[in-house]
Amino acid sequence: MKTVIILESLFDTFEDLTKEQVGEFVLQLNRWRKGEDVKFDDPLLQGLWFGVKFQYEEMRLKYESKCETNKENGKKGGRPKKTEENPKNPNGLSITQPNPKNLKEKEKEKEKEKEKENMSLSMSQELKWQWEEKQEKKELTDMNVLLDNSHLLNEYIK
Repeated sequence: MKTVIILESLFDTFEDLTKEQVGEFVLQLNRWRKGEDVKFDDPLLQGLWFGVKFQYEEMRLKYESKCETNKENGKKGGRPKKTEENPKNPNGLSITQPNPKNLKEKEKEKEKEKEKENMSLSMSQELKWQWEEKQEKKELTDMNVLLDNSHLLNEYIK
């Protein structure tokens, strides 16, 4: 006996069918589950059945493949038993994967990176301020040069 899961997409399709068509489809699905031949008089239901049957066959093949994989893994001994002698290794494997870096070290590295970012931001802000100050001084200097040379400018205007 097969187990049949009614696909969610079928319910959306059932909305477009009459109650008689839905009833006929479900009855034929039950016959298929029992291993009997499925035949529809309605061409719409026959076309729907081909698509649904294809989905069920795909699901069956995936399931059988997974069962075969599990069977092969079981022949190899399956999952190692959990050991109580090594609580740091609860999965039962004899070798644990090395931890690439301690979590505290990672956190410290992240904090250092943030500090570097903040320093670069504050440095860039300070450079901006210095540049603005120099611009102001330069303008003042240019103004001073103009004032100092105003007698030349006056002569030029005359």
